[in-house]
Amino acid sequence: MAIVSPSPSPQRDFSKHLPHHSGTASPVKTMSYLSTILRCAVVPALLSTTLLPSVAADWPNWRGPTLDGASGEAVLPEKLDASTQVWATELPGPSAGTPVVWGNHIFLPSIDKATSNLVALGVERTTGKILWNHPVAPSLGNNSRNDMATPSAVTDGKVAVFMYGSGDLAAFSVDGKPLWARNLQKEHGKFEIMWMYGSSPLLAGGRLFVQVLQNDGKKPADQPSASFLKAIDPQTGKDLWHHWRPTEGKDEALESYGTPILYAVNGREELALFGGDLVTAHDPATGKELWRSDGYNEQRKKNWRSIPGSVLIDGKVVSITARGGRTFAVKPGGSGDVTSSNVAWNTTEVTSDVCMPLFYQGKMYVLDGDKKVFRCVDPATGKVLWQGDIPTKPVLRASPMGGGGRIYLMDESATVFVLAADEFKILGTYPLGEGGIARATVVGSHGTVFVRTAEKLFAFGAK
Repeated sequence: MAIVSPSPSPQRDFSKHLPHHSGTASPVKTMSYLSTILRCAVVPALLSTTLLPSVAADWPNWRGPTLDGASGEAVLPEKLDASTQVWATELPGPSAGTPVVWGNHIFLPSIDKATSNLVALGVERTTGKILWNHPVAPSLGNNSRNDMATPSAVTDGKVAVFMYGSGDLAAFSVDGKPLWARNLQKEHGKFEIMWMYGSSPLLAGGRLFVQVLQNDGKKPADQPSASFLKAIDPQTGKDLWHHWRPTEGKDEALESYGTPILYAVNGREELALFGGDLVTAHDPATGKELWRSDGYNEQRKKNWRSIPGSVLIDGKVVSITARGGRTFAVKPGGSGDVTSSNVAWNTTEVTSDVCMPLFYQGKMYVLDGDKKVFRCVDPATGKVLWQGDIPTKPVLRASPMGGGGRIYLMDESATVFVLAADEFKILGTYPLGEGGIARATVVGSHGTVFVRTAEKLFAFGAK
């Protein structure tokens, strides 16, 4: 197909919009792409989101600019219907990949049903027009739990990088020019992950971080682990470092579908990830492990794979164990084994087998998509403040998004639920699906709500 090349988005300086504060800065900051736009990514007790003016924010990775599901948008549409629909675009096929937004660009992975290829898409944000569509690799197999196009793309406004369950990594300029490509399975062997690889990469601080946490049953005897974490130069595709990540997990419990997070504590940057029964933090410049916290799968159950990754909430690294297990918060900044020293709280009251937690307006929100229970949690203690049942038959696999003073959820039939953020109250229910399974997270960016169903990408906002 013809490739239309829009002008690249200019680099924008938002520093003039930021409030100025005196006194001690927050000890923990999220090192996100647009941290200066959203809260400076500072612990909310010290800097509230309401202190910042409304600035249109991009959504550069699957969990948003502060890596916690929160949008920087002060105004988003409450109704997702014909009165607010700006456009709807037919997609070449399904994917659980969340729309990634920068400037006037949206980047999406997809399966092309007509060719059975894994493709990379560039979409014009204001019109929904598909500007470019590049085949990357064959889609060799999918299953009822996952597809090869599950990982979301990432961008820094210069490059857009796509990762696929096939092990293929492909980078493009924002106007669709191919930059580099490689395949991690060809380099490191077949991924040993039961429900196929599904981890999204992270692009921050000039580095592309990729985790592969997998079963080590077929690893070479002289290799310390089958699981690894690596940093890649996003401009060239070459490794900056590679770190093996051994743990005491067994079989499927070694497998993870999560994504690393990057933040700073007391002037030190840390890259944290959860899987293999524990959370570890690493030096993002070298990959060296800084600390680890274990003990959350006491019986070493072999089927405790990790689907949600870690998230920085209220200055703590929060992770959720598998299959209705516990949720725990670890104070960052430690050294070595911090299992007995740095755990702020852990609880069995709050759980989610699949969906990532949301940190929004000073509260933590957790969606149990199997039991269809949505909980608001005090991030300081892990105690449930309120909860309610989502009235739907299909399960919910999309993680919650907070923006415009509301929370957006979506079930697998692509019915979107809009909730109040301060109490359990469903403000609206909007069925958007026409078949297939919807698992991508709803996105709030540039005053618009973007919803990816199995067949279409919708945009809702002011007309």
